[in-house]
Amino acid sequence: CLKCQGWNHIAWECLQEKDTCATCGGNHRSSSCSTTNKTWCISCASLTHCSWDRGCSVFRTKCWEMEKCNPEAHLPYYPTKEAYT
Repeated sequence: CLKCQGWNHIAWECLQEKDTCATCGGNHRSSSCSTTNKTWCISCASLTHCSWDRGCSVFRTKCWEMEKCNPEAHLPYYPTKEAYT
């Protein structure tokens, strides 16, 4: 969800009242974030990367789950063993 950065729903179905920033975790849209020295991953509760980081272990697990259920969902920008991803 691009509103709360959660999984298993999309923004228009989101029940959260306020946006959650994918970069710092604050209560604002990611596009208006002015934080340059703080990162926060909503998915794995890590301070080492942002929620949009494709290297996040939770993101990789969710990609694997989707590919397992729907092999056609495999897209080239999902992390793979290839160096270019």
